[in-house]
Amino acid sequence: MEERLYDLIFIVRPPTPEDEIKKVVARSNTACTEKGGQDREGETLGNAEALAYKVAKHREGMYYYHQIRTNRRAVA
Repeated sequence: MEERLYDLIFIVRPPTPEDEIKKVVARSNTACTEKGGQDREGETLGNAEALAYKVAKHREGMYYYHQIRTNRRAVA
């Protein structure tokens, strides 16, 4: 079966504490590896940014990018 890449982007409302963001990312990583995926990389994309549209009534968010590699059809 061919390798698949999944890109996940978390949008986090500022000022969410860094430790809370790390907990969410860790849970995502755990779920990924339990299903046979591999965490490729993760990156926080800068400071709070204006969103293109409101998310839960909020106009700003911090982006966290995460990429998963797997040979399975779905990891979640």
